[in-house]
Amino acid sequence: MKPAPDRTKKELLDFLRTTYRDKDEQLRIIDEFDHNYSMDRAVWWYTKYTLFYSFLNQALRNHDFDVLTAFRFFIIDLYEQLSREHQKYLAALNKSNIRVYRGQAINENELELINDSIGECISMNSFLSTTTTRETAVF
Repeated sequence: MKPAPDRTKKELLDFLRTTYRDKDEQLRIIDEFDHNYSMDRAVWWYTKYTLFYSFLNQALRNHDFDVLTAFRFFIIDLYEQLSREHQKYLAALNKSNIRVYRGQAINENELELINDSIGECISMNSFLSTTTTRETAVF
């Protein structure tokens, strides 16, 4: 069952305003989000301001369920928009497999785990941004 969007959006806004109560720039972004957010622009909001990206990914990495609960409507919108975009991309590509790239510093143990998982499913505890262009992923 999908949560009621108005109530859960208000809960997120209250949470963010409390968290950033002394930070004018962050409060300006939160107000902009309050007035201009729509579910079909969740990815835009996630990538536009580090406030959303960094806060949400940190909560995912740290298993911070209070923050994840506050972001629940946004996570659902983000997932649904990404799913729709993925389906459109696959339909236009007319292939079942695609190669994507991600530039990220990792230690040798993590690299070994990934190499050992080639051809297998792997699980991430954050959203994983990728590109189909290798040059874009290299930093």
